[in-house]
Amino acid sequence: MKIIHLAIFTCGLFTSSAYGGDAEKELIGKIVDAYGGHAVSEIKKLKIENKYKTPAVGQSASPSQLDIGVLKDRVVVDFVNKRVSEISWTLSNNGPRLGERFNNGQTGHSINYMRGTHVDREDYTFHRVAGGNLRMLDLGLVKLLASNPEGAVLGDKLYLKGRLHQALTFPMPETSGITIYVDVDSYLISKMTRSGELSYVYSDYQEVDGVKYAGSTDFFIGAQPNMLSLSRNLTVNPNVVGEFEMPEGIKTIPGGMLDTSKMMTKEVADGVFLVGQRAGFSMFVDAGDYFIGVGGYPKLTERFNAVKELDGLNKPLKFQVVTHHHSDHIAGLDEAIELGAKLVTVRTHVQPLKAALGDEGIEAKLLLVDEKVSLADGKVKLFNIATSHSDQFLLFYMPEEQLIFSADHFSTQVKNALPGPSFGAVTFLRALERLNVEIKTLYDAHTPHVFT
Repeated sequence: MKIIHLAIFTCGLFTSSAYGGDAEKELIGKIVDAYGGHAVSEIKKLKIENKYKTPAVGQSASPSQLDIGVLKDRVVVDFVNKRVSEISWTLSNNGPRLGERFNNGQTGHSINYMRGTHVDREDYTFHRVAGGNLRMLDLGLVKLLASNPEGAVLGDKLYLKGRLHQALTFPMPETSGITIYVDVDSYLISKMTRSGELSYVYSDYQEVDGVKYAGSTDFFIGAQPNMLSLSRNLTVNPNVVGEFEMPEGIKTIPGGMLDTSKMMTKEVADGVFLVGQRAGFSMFVDAGDYFIGVGGYPKLTERFNAVKELDGLNKPLKFQVVTHHHSDHIAGLDEAIELGAKLVTVRTHVQPLKAALGDEGIEAKLLLVDEKVSLADGKVKLFNIATSHSDQFLLFYMPEEQLIFSADHFSTQVKNALPGPSFGAVTFLRALERLNVEIKTLYDAHTPHVFT
């Protein structure tokens, strides 16, 4: 039976093969030697246990106060049989969560230990589950590079913190090409970048069983920290008996995941449309001469056009409701402005909007709400409520249909499951109780599901 000890991460190892060009071959050989040479090739399995602080940049309850969460992660990788298990415990303003992703060499699975449930995940391939952990550990990058060097290409030399580094770009399965920066004196990796704005900084090098690794990795999105190392423990070739098996007492939810890969549009009430794709959904309400929108994820224009095509009417978007200030939920609002809409928001969220959209003329494009407001002669009502997820949140409510549209408080893309419990869901429920309004159906910005 699987025993869960919380802490974290993984890396990936594969068998060596001939290196690429002569210059790349020479550099890769020096890197492998610096990390332990033959001892690196002898790694068949790894267990990595990490603890991180997780600053909630752009995701805090208040735009003026940064929330700090905690992540403990324990990853076991069997590189020979392509098996991986990642158990993670998080604590954020949405409460605690304990879950697991694993691939047993054949199939992928996801476990929610808070609920005692499991769902099959076809998308959880070995590289998909292991990939993020491979990137967090420099030793994992070394093993990956040594096993698949054919696409490695030398880049420029540059100074990082006063030390000369050599850049090297190489492919990584199921992710975009990555670039490592190698200290030309020690041949240890100091930094890795990918997808333009993502960077990983490695430090505090340690040694175990003849191999070196960074005892600390800090992950940044742009200039903002996303994960900051507190501790790391690495075990080479651990006992993995039972690691890739389903624990006893876990109930399987049949049906797997919803397929949201294609844009879906449906009329959920007369003149009320839910439209979206993957994890980004909006609601649009036909208010007679215009539409009212809510749900500000990117590709807002694409969703709006899908509704107009379904509705057959070319009406403008007059109002776009901003539920809250989190960076992902305001990333499509520039599109709303281009469509001619006014943004309906609260005063404390003006500054994040200015930061995202620019100061110039923004005030004229805003409709500010204090406690509540009615749109389209009461067809839509907006209430400024408080939850653990956002100190001020605009609840979108339609009295006649008795429906609400929200974001982040309750959501799932599991086909036959209700959303899991969270502080956000509980505080959201309490806020609804204080409003004392009739509600029959609930919609969320991250799922096509309808809830009661």
